[in-house]
Amino acid sequence: MNRIDMNRIELAGCRPDPLMSYLKALGILRILTSQKDPLARGAWVDGLFVLTSSLTKEEVLQFLLEEYQPTPITSPWNGGSGYYPTLAEILCQIRDSKSPRLEPFRQTIQSAMDVIDSLGLVEKPQPGEQKQQLLQKLRVKMPECFLPWMDAAVVLQQDSFSGPPLLGSGGNDGRLEFSVNFMNRLISLGFQQPRLETKAKSYLANSLFGTPCADLGDMAVGQFNPGRAGGPNNTQGFEGNSLDNPFDFLFMMEGVVLFTGTAARKLASQDYSVSKFPFTMQSVAAEASVEAADTREAKGELWLPLWSSAASLTEISYLLNEGRADFGDKAARSGVDFARAIASLGVDRGIDAFQRMGFLKRNGLSILVTPLGLFPVREQKEVDLIRELDRWFYPLRKLAQDDKSPTRFATALKGWDTSVMAYCRQGGSARFSDLITALGDIFSCLAKGPKYRENFRGLPRLSPLWLTAADDNTPEYRLARSLAGMYDPNLKIGPMALHALPLKYSTGKADWSTGFPLDYTWTAGPLAQNLALVLKRRLIDAQRKNMELLPLATFFPAALDDVMLFLAGSTDDERLERLMRGMLAIRQQWEPQNLPGKEGNKDLNDIPFAFSMIRPLFASKVFEIHGTEIPSKPQSEVLVSLMAADLPKALDLASRRFRHLGLTPLGSSRTGKHSSYSDVAGVNPLRLAASCLFGLSSRDLNGLLYRVVRVPKEQLHTIPGEV
Repeated sequence: MNRIDMNRIELAGCRPDPLMSYLKALGILRILTSQKDPLARGAWVDGLFVLTSSLTKEEVLQFLLEEYQPTPITSPWNGGSGYYPTLAEILCQIRDSKSPRLEPFRQTIQSAMDVIDSLGLVEKPQPGEQKQQLLQKLRVKMPECFLPWMDAAVVLQQDSFSGPPLLGSGGNDGRLEFSVNFMNRLISLGFQQPRLETKAKSYLANSLFGTPCADLGDMAVGQFNPGRAGGPNNTQGFEGNSLDNPFDFLFMMEGVVLFTGTAARKLASQDYSVSKFPFTMQSVAAEASVEAADTREAKGELWLPLWSSAASLTEISYLLNEGRADFGDKAARSGVDFARAIASLGVDRGIDAFQRMGFLKRNGLSILVTPLGLFPVREQKEVDLIRELDRWFYPLRKLAQDDKSPTRFATALKGWDTSVMAYCRQGGSARFSDLITALGDIFSCLAKGPKYRENFRGLPRLSPLWLTAADDNTPEYRLARSLAGMYDPNLKIGPMALHALPLKYSTGKADWSTGFPLDYTWTAGPLAQNLALVLKRRLIDAQRKNMELLPLATFFPAALDDVMLFLAGSTDDERLERLMRGMLAIRQQWEPQNLPGKEGNKDLNDIPFAFSMIRPLFASKVFEIHGTEIPSKPQSEVLVSLMAADLPKALDLASRRFRHLGLTPLGSSRTGKHSSYSDVAGVNPLRLAASCLFGLSSRDLNGLLYRVVRVPKEQLHTIPGEV
C-alpha cells in the first residue's frame, strides 16, 4: 500500500502526561503493528499521539474489540500472583476459558504451573536461591510470547535479579500485583467470552479518543496515574474512589512491555543500576516540584522521549533499546546529567522533547509517578562549561544525601541542580548567570561549617568563558564582576575571595581554611556593610605593608552609571552578592577588552557631589593634577567617618586632603566651610563607603576630579591605565 493511502488517526485519549497515558499510546501501536497492521506508525503531535495506519478509525476500533490478543502477563515468581498455595480464581477463569483470544494466555499459565510443580513449590518462593532457581527455569521453559513481559519485569543476573522502577519490585507495587490486575481487567471486559461486554465499546472509545464515558470502574491504578488513584480531596467530599477504564490499564501494560523489555536481555549480565534501564535516571531534587528529602527514597526518574515524525514500531524499539544519553564522554546517570546531555545533543536525533517523570514515595510506602515537566531538545552551546565542576561536586552530593549533615547543603544542591535544569531547558545568559549565583550559595554554605570544608579541594578554578556566558547585561552582573576581579597591583595581598570566604591563599591557589582567617571579614549583614569592611581591611593591609598603591585595582572597572544605581540603593544587592561570591571561582585574566568606561556617565552633574569628592581618594593609581601629584594612600579616617554615618565629617576630611596637596575643592571656602553646593541630602554614607570598592576607569575618575577641584580642564590629566 502506498503511504498516500494511509489514514491519520488522532488519539486524543493518549497524551504524554500522565505516565499511564504515554505507555498506553505505545501499547496501542505495539498491538496494532504486531497483530494487524505492520505499516502502522506513531508520533507525538501537539500534545497527543497520532497513528498513521492502513486501517481507518472504525477498523482500529473493530480490531481491538474483536481480534486483539492480550500479551500473557503473569508473574509466577511473586507471592501475590495467584499461583500459591493453589491456583487463584482469576487464573482459573482464564485457563478454563474457550476464547481463541486467550489461547497464548492459557498456554502460559499451564507452562508456569508445570515449572512450579517441577520445583515442588507449594508456597511462594523465598528470596534468594529458591526464587533465583524459579526465574532461571521460567526463562528457559516458558513460551516465547511470555518472555517480553518477564524481561520487562525482572532482569536476571548470574546469581541475583532486579527490577526496573517502572514495575516496582518485579511486577509489584506494594500490595498491587500488576499481572493480577491485568487479568482482572480482561475478565471485567469479557475477554473470556465469545464477545466482549456491551460497555467495552464505550470504554474503548474513551481510552483512545477521550470520548466521554460513564460508569468507570473502581479498581486500583497503581503508580501510573496519580490523578485516578482516589483518596482525600479526589472529588466532592472528603474521600474519592479510584477511577478506572480497564482498557487504559491493558494498553498501558502492553506499552510497558515495549518500553522496558527491549533492554532486559542486553542488561542481563550486568550489575543493576537505575541508569541502565531505558531513559531511567537517578533522582535529583531540582525545580520546585521535588524536595531534597523526596529523592532519598525515590526510585529514579524516567525521561519519556517525544517525537513528531511518524515512526514505526521497529524504530521506536531501537530508540528505547538504546535508551541512553551522553554528555562529553560519560553516560548520563542522574536527571541533571540527562538534562545536560539533551542540551549538548548527546541524545538520539529525531527526538523533539522529553517528558520527565519522577518515582516519588507518597502515602507511606506507595510510589507515585509524578510529572516533573516537559523538556524540549535544543542545543545550549555553553553547557560543556559545567563539566569543569563535575569532580568538585562529588563531596557535595555525598553531603546532601547524608541525613546527619545540615539541610542547607541539600537546599544549596537543589538550587544548583534547578539552575542547571533551567539553563539546559531555556538557555541564555540570564540562566547561565543563575548558575553562578547558585554556586555562590554553595560557597556560602561551606563558609558556615569548618568541619565540612576538608572534603573539598578549595575553590574550583573555572575558565574565564564563564564570565562571557553569564553576561546578562545587568548592573548586578557588571558590579559583581568588578568586585570579583579586584586584585593588588603591589602583589602583596590576595584577591577579593579572601574577604568573602574563609580561604587561605598561596601560590595563586585558594584552599579552604579550617578556621576563620583574619582576612575573612564577611558577616551576615547587608552587602554595603560587608563591602565597607572589605575596604577597611584592605586599607589596613596597605598601611601595614607600606604599599605604594592601594590594593583596589580590578580586571573589570565598573561603569559610573552602575555604581550610581548601587549608591542610590536601586540594585538587587542579594543577587549582586550571590553573583560576586560565585564569580570568585572564575580565573581572572587581563585582556585589553576589559577596559570599559570609555562611555562613562553622560551627565556628570547627575552624580552626587559627595561621591565625586570622596571616590578619587580611593584610587589605585597615582594622579597628577596641574603639576600636583595625588598619591594612592589609605584614607582610613574618611572611611571610618562614612561607616559611622557622618558624611559631613568625611567631606571635611576629603577637603582637607585636597587642600593639603595645595588644591582648592569646589563647594568650599579657604576656611573649609561647605556651601550648599555640597549638600549631602539623599546620600547614604555606608553605601558611599561601599561604592568606593568598585574600580573605575581613568576616564571616569578624570571626570569626578574635574567636578571637585578648581583646575582648568585643559590642565587636568591622569596617568593612563586602569584604576
